[in-house]
Amino acid sequence: MLPSEAEGADEANVATQKNRIRDEIIKKTNEQILAHDNGETDPAKKTLPLLRALGSDLNINAFALNWKRNQQELNKETEDANYLMSRVVRSFSVETPGTDPHEIPLYLTSTEFSHEEYGECLTAFKRRLGLDPSGESLMVLRNVVMSPFASLSSNGNFIEHLGKKFKEVVGREVDVSAAIRMLGPKRIMLCSNRVTELPGTQRGYPRLSRILGAWQRLHLSLIPAHVPPRQAATTSDSQCHLR
Repeated sequence: MLPSEAEGADEANVATQKNRIRDEIIKKTNEQILAHDNGETDPAKKTLPLLRALGSDLNINAFALNWKRNQQELNKETEDANYLMSRVVRSFSVETPGTDPHEIPLYLTSTEFSHEEYGECLTAFKRRLGLDPSGESLMVLRNVVMSPFASLSSNGNFIEHLGKKFKEVVGREVDVSAAIRMLGPKRIMLCSNRVTELPGTQRGYPRLSRILGAWQRLHLSLIPAHVPPRQAATTSDSQCHLR
């Protein structure tokens, strides 16, 4: 929660403080922030007091995401917000043994806030996200600060670099979430690669380890309800079960 929100400020003052954060902190280097404060005589206009009041005092930060429908109205469904965050965290995680960890620009983990455990705190958090106060648990993303010098690097502000990578992935996954939501009534198709014959095994008696190696992760795709089941399941290398 922003300091202005904690103080009960109106939307205009909250927006003003957000603009200060963008202009005076995010877009500035450490040296620029210090130079500004050293030359500023008005305490209310200094940046460091605001910077110290932001965020948690811990090195683990929990946050959540939501998206706007048609770039205008915030999504109100907790389920849809959870789906967006699940896609984002998968993009910033090692999910398979074949994933090269060096290709992941930053790592995120996730947890869940339930109403049984967080009560009014979760209700207020959902309200700030624009979500309806349903009884559904909310997925929450987590990042960990591994170095106090993340804002310094040979190439400039490393945090800004990470922010751009994060924004790229979130933007892509928001488009996916919005497109799925616009499909309307859906039939769920659960597809998995089919094991036919595995080299090095007796036909009909493949070893368990080879089965586990041949089967890939299950992929959940959503198709419009008007598509006939036979037309939907046309791939010869998959077994599809329609619900």
